[in-house]
Amino acid sequence: MSANSWDSHLRIFQNIFQVHLSYTELTEKMMREREQATNTKADIHEQDEAYLRACRENAKKVAERCSWQRIGCSKDGAMRTVEDIHEEIYHRVTELLKA
Repeated sequence: MSANSWDSHLRIFQNIFQVHLSYTELTEKMMREREQATNTKADIHEQDEAYLRACRENAKKVAERCSWQRIGCSKDGAMRTVEDIHEEIYHRVTELLKA
């Protein structure tokens, strides 16, 4: 592997991506739909909204402190498609390789 190629790969490894879904009515709706579809109930952690909120806030702080790039999974109150999220990740990685 050439030095230039190695440098490009190293830049990607230094840029960690956090794909996230902020706590919104959307996540609550998705959990309830899953419960109905699978005939299950939320586990002890999923039932604790304050705990879930704290976990999301902590993940956000870690991402900020570590300079991770955050990629949101929702847009305008709806889930983005897998293909749309993939395209954003692909675009960002491609830009890193060009740098």
